Amino acid sequence: MEISVAESINEIIKRKKNLKEEQKKFMDRWFELKRRMRTEIIKKTPTKSMFGSNPKLPPFTEEDRVKFHE
Repeated sequence: MEISVAESINEIIKRKKNLKEEQKKFMDRWFELKRRMRTEIIKKTPTKSMFGSNPKLPPFTEEDRVKFHE
């Protein structure tokens, strides 16, 4: 049984298309996993400073909260 050149080319094109689809699925799952891990880490680490971006700042005190609500 011989396979024609056209059939071979069509088979290669199908394989390439399938690989591209699998690659896209993998990348989507990978980015979703990274996003979920990032949000879980953020949830687990409480912010200790007034402004979560600068850990050198002191945490809020009761006096700070009272002043804020006045």
